[in-house]
Amino acid sequence: MVEVSVIIPAFNAEKTLGRCLDSVLSQALELEVIVIDDCSTDGTVALCKRYVDRDERVRLLRNSQNIGQGLSRNRGIEVAFGTFLAFVDADDYLAPHMYEDLLSLMRAGNLHIDVAGCALLYPAPNALREGVPRLEGIRYYDRAQIHDEVLPALMGNPPETAAKPRAFPISSCTYLFRTSLVRQPGIAFLSERLVYSEDLFFDYDVMRHAAGFAFTVSPYYCYTVNAGSTVHRYLDPTTKIERLYALAGTDEKLLQRASL
Repeated sequence: MVEVSVIIPAFNAEKTLGRCLDSVLSQALELEVIVIDDCSTDGTVALCKRYVDRDERVRLLRNSQNIGQGLSRNRGIEVAFGTFLAFVDADDYLAPHMYEDLLSLMRAGNLHIDVAGCALLYPAPNALREGVPRLEGIRYYDRAQIHDEVLPALMGNPPETAAKPRAFPISSCTYLFRTSLVRQPGIAFLSERLVYSEDLFFDYDVMRHAAGFAFTVSPYYCYTVNAGSTVHRYLDPTTKIERLYALAGTDEKLLQRASL
């Protein structure tokens, strides 16, 4: 049984994808890794084929045209076998025990947990020299608490704390999602070429349908700074704010968060 399907879009990622894959494949659980090559022109495909040849857990899909990260992730979701879904960017990597510990949050307590998340290590070093403290600062949220606390926090901080870090990361890569929830109609990644911060809107859509959420402040996800990544190549904050306003509706407090 595949517990977790890990979806990794890759475009010209030959320099970082090996580190990424090694960190995923070293996780202590039953998983599959779905790499979606988005028409790379470097050695990304050759590297992926080497991993496919030596590890049956790795699958390689190749896009017929370059469609970007968000839509590539949707393609991975369609073919995943895992009970849970995870996403990793090809230039990032995972600390040991990330998925093992997030799964333990999914299965703990009396709540039905649909999403479990962690903090991120930013900027991440080239390699971890020490292990990440495990499962620190755990909190559980039921459906009502998700609506009252988590969704507003995802949208943004209130004006008085706008300069402080968000309570929960925007990156979808810091979360483990129940596959059956993600596959509900209407839930999908937007194209980052049309809407900046596509992760935020995906997280928000999934979370507002979740029965339970668990979060640890342990920084298992190692986020690297890459000036050539899609978040730097496609940027339209106006469209992002318009979508945030649509989510906020007539709620004045949420509208304040959306405008910051």
